[in-house]
Amino acid sequence: MASCCRTILTPGQFIRSGIELDDECMKSESDEITDDEFLLRRVHYTRFRTEKCPVISHSSFEPKLPGPKTRDPDVDGISLYRESCLNSPDDCLAKISDVKRSEWGVVRVPVHALKRIDLTVKPSPDDQIPGHVVIPEMSASEFENNRDFVRSSMARLAEICSQEGNVALTPPLHTSTTSKSVGS
Repeated sequence: MASCCRTILTPGQFIRSGIELDDECMKSESDEITDDEFLLRRVHYTRFRTEKCPVISHSSFEPKLPGPKTRDPDVDGISLYRESCLNSPDDCLAKISDVKRSEWGVVRVPVHALKRIDLTVKPSPDDQIPGHVVIPEMSASEFENNRDFVRSSMARLAEICSQEGNVALTPPLHTSTTSKSVGS
């Protein structure tokens, strides 16, 4: 079982893995995805749990199923962004309105860790944010047809993202007294 990071960054603070990248050494979306890269996933503040381990709720990785109230179901897999294609982790929040952006944080997933739990990553270019990728094994159809595997993967991803250094951006709305435990 992965160790749990109980230290949450201060609201609005972020850390980067490795060395700081500038525009000249950032990767192109067309570059091969390598094992030493990190992927970023947006996480709603209600899914940050300081009172539990793992800190990040497994429901942060649940595929969105098609339905009348679902915008952008995860048909191809859950969405993440290649950190090496962005200037900073909060770049992956660009699609979220300014009013709601403070409700979101960002977690980091090492590509090599995905492979260890039998998940793959596939480029899925997005017009607004560079480096968009999906995890095909975590699609809506996989969730409906192979629920046990997807739920197990959700839990393992939550453990990975709760490890030291994998919370890239803590949502400003997050506090230990107001966080809710969702889907636990």
